Amino acid sequence: MSLRRSVWIIFQVLIGIGILYLALSAFLRWQDIREQAKQELRYLNHVFASSVTLNFKQQEIMLQLIGEQMVRDLDRQAPREATRFLDRIQALHPSLNGLGLITPDGDLIRATSNINLERMPNLKEYEQTRDTFLKALKSEHLVLGRTYFMDAFQDWVIPLRKAIRDENGQVVAVMSAGIKPQQLLPKVKIGTEQRPYSMILLHDGSFRYAYLSGLSNEQLRVLIPKQMPIRQIQQNIRYIREQTGISLDQLRANPQLSVEFETDSGGSTQEPKLVSLSYLPDFGAWSLTTLPTRALMPSWYRSVLLYGMTLLLVGLIIYLLIRIIDRAQQQQQQQLVHQANHDFLTGLHNRQYLDRNEKRWIGSNKPPFSVWFIDLDNFKHINDSHGHRIGDQLLRLAADRITDSFDGRDLVCRQGGDEFIVLSREVELSRVRSMARGLLNALLQPFEIGDYAFRIGASIGICFYPEDGSSLDGLFSAADSAMYEAKKKKNSYFIYTGELRKEVRQTTRIDQSLRNAIGNGEVDLHYQLQVGRDGWPCGIEALCRWNSPELGSIPPSVFIPIAEHNGSIIQLGHFIIDRALSDIAGLARKRGRNDLRLSINISVRQLQEKRFSEQLLDALRQHDFAPERLTLEITESLFIEDYEYLMPIIDSLREQGIRFALDDFGTGYSSLSMLRRLPIDEIKIDKSFVDAMTNSNQDRRLVETILTMAYILEITTTAEGIEKEEQALLLHQKGCDCMQGYFFGRPLPLEELEQLCSQWRPQFPWQQ
Repeated sequence: MSLRRSVWIIFQVLIGIGILYLALSAFLRWQDIREQAKQELRYLNHVFASSVTLNFKQQEIMLQLIGEQMVRDLDRQAPREATRFLDRIQALHPSLNGLGLITPDGDLIRATSNINLERMPNLKEYEQTRDTFLKALKSEHLVLGRTYFMDAFQDWVIPLRKAIRDENGQVVAVMSAGIKPQQLLPKVKIGTEQRPYSMILLHDGSFRYAYLSGLSNEQLRVLIPKQMPIRQIQQNIRYIREQTGISLDQLRANPQLSVEFETDSGGSTQEPKLVSLSYLPDFGAWSLTTLPTRALMPSWYRSVLLYGMTLLLVGLIIYLLIRIIDRAQQQQQQQLVHQANHDFLTGLHNRQYLDRNEKRWIGSNKPPFSVWFIDLDNFKHINDSHGHRIGDQLLRLAADRITDSFDGRDLVCRQGGDEFIVLSREVELSRVRSMARGLLNALLQPFEIGDYAFRIGASIGICFYPEDGSSLDGLFSAADSAMYEAKKKKNSYFIYTGELRKEVRQTTRIDQSLRNAIGNGEVDLHYQLQVGRDGWPCGIEALCRWNSPELGSIPPSVFIPIAEHNGSIIQLGHFIIDRALSDIAGLARKRGRNDLRLSINISVRQLQEKRFSEQLLDALRQHDFAPERLTLEITESLFIEDYEYLMPIIDSLREQGIRFALDDFGTGYSSLSMLRRLPIDEIKIDKSFVDAMTNSNQDRRLVETILTMAYILEITTTAEGIEKEEQALLLHQKGCDCMQGYFFGRPLPLEELEQLCSQWRPQFPWQQ
């Protein structure tokens, strides 16, 4: 093959590839233009529907108030006075052509001066008004009448009717008004020669025209009295079903929905159009915004021409063009839907804005970003103690400081309450950490409001896209989890990690499995002996164990907090109490001794249950278990957080003989200061002190001090976590009443506990 022929073949191949690429580019560009146009239609139709709805709502309220006033004054107000009153109302509302009061029988009895009562037909009998008038008598809402041209005004009128009811709900009159159709839209320029948008309002059911934009009076005289052609209605219903999978009934049932579809000529004189359709349920009407498909052709022709000149140049021009269109569209959208997308208090974007604009941040080839979940510390206390006015000012100032901490590329939103969300383009870890420290420092500075200077601080959780989530909801959940980690320290930040991700997923699995664990027989009890000074068992602590077929053995330190959070701790607590009382009562009967005490851990959620005391006493009676042998173990934090609420409950149970023990004593910051006034019978020395007492003189002296103090206050002591003989010997020498730990025996199932008790022989050094 000659070189020349090879070159021509290569040239032809390149030409063919270029033609194919041009055809594909032209097709894709056409699809892109159509999708952009549909989006514009959606926005414009939303504006149109919102404007109509707001206008009709205002008219409905006004007609209700005027109608009630007219009915009250009907007997004592002369017709001329009523006419003057209505004329003043009309003068204040230039959008109205006229006002009138109608009897339930359809007679117009009061009206503005521009309406001749004698020439007005009976609305209940007149063909053009009968249907909507009867509908108004039955409806609680404003009803739209059929639009018609009124010769007296030389203008088109949309009749509005609102039934006025007495205290018994009976219709006593109907207030009617005529609104000028041109007042339905805000005074903004929507359509142009290049984009001739049309706004249409249709009555539901009859599909008669109520409003059409951009038509002359002569054209309106032809269209308004008519119904939309049946064939056109059927075609549109088919287009909606085929292109969106949604029916008119679904649109009626969910007014939040809107659909965009495309029509074709269908062999008729109707030109192809793009249509956006939504339903206005309160007024039984459909709003349509249309754009002829031919209006899109100039843009497509220009694009194809540019593609043909050079593919590289076209790519650059199209990119710039899209960017310009996108920015212009963004500005227009922000102006039209600012209130829907912004928080009214701070002026920041709201959560709904984020949800609607997720595709701007999430998707293939989208750049990475960081998500910040910010929760103000101590705000609730300030808001409750100083009032919402101060709280609102504080939120605005905090929002300004948060906004100042980020740049223009970033999006700052108010989630709600005292929570903020930021989507930041900054993803470099060291820079993110520096920004977080700067933000914390900014929020920690005093907020001066009036005569006050408030300090609040914040807790910040941070995660990254796409590493930590593929959707905004997933990213918000990750950032929220990180924020709760930061909340443990207050005024700090926490960056979402793989370990936390695993922990969150595991917590979710545990949460879902735990709800059915008791009913499925997965939860059981183990028991650990407590040994007295004489070397014999003096008590037994019931310890909950969960062995999940799916998750394996889950330690109580993991599933108990989750149970408290999801509310299943109530069911779990009842199970533990009932099973433990039954098991230990049976063990006592077998051994022939009833001196063994039973210790059960109780959560704050259980004590806060309304019938907890009553149910506990019923369980004791049912199992013939003496209240004096039961000890309920509670943590110090429970006392501190709910002291005033829980004291009456605890005091009433102690009067029945039930004992209370303070668990993990010594680990809280206020235990020593509160010990004297706490209603407890026993303290349990935490394992951390027992572990260190044989190696640290300071810890040993601390344990000695606790034992001495308990002795003076006549409080029983139990040491936890004893694993070595020297620990047991030292605690015995220092006067500890009861000991518990692996040295004496691990937590065991009931059968093994019975065997251990039957074989128990004290063989400890202090007994020799």
